[in-house]
Amino acid sequence: KCKPAQNIVKGAETSANAISTNRGKAYAKISERVQALIDKLKAANIDTTELEAAHQTAKTKAEALSASMKAYEQTLADLRGMDCVTDPTGFAATLETARTQREAIKTQANDLRTYISTTLKAAIQKVKAALEAQKPES
Repeated sequence: KCKPAQNIVKGAETSANAISTNRGKAYAKISERVQALIDKLKAANIDTTELEAAHQTAKTKAEALSASMKAYEQTLADLRGMDCVTDPTGFAATLETARTQREAIKTQANDLRTYISTTLKAAIQKVKAALEAQKPES
């Protein structure tokens, strides 16, 4: 019964690795673009305190998600390497750990996605409005 589960774990591990890589690239790109915007706004003498705080919080959440994904990937690798026939209790416990980690990752990913689309986006809109208000004065 446990051997087919190890094949499923192998598929989940491959999927988790791909998702982790893709999310990492996406969040890095978002972070780079926000940082570039912050630099431009500072050059235009616009207060970026709120945007910088939102950006830092998003980076912290992304780093926490990345760490959770790495831990999950390691748990899956451990599961795949276990001999589930000789240690079914350990295999079941590790499998339950992986399930718990996966749920935590889902929660963290949704939290980060919501934060980016609400708080970070609102901070960007606020500084863009300040930039627009400054243009007519120039």
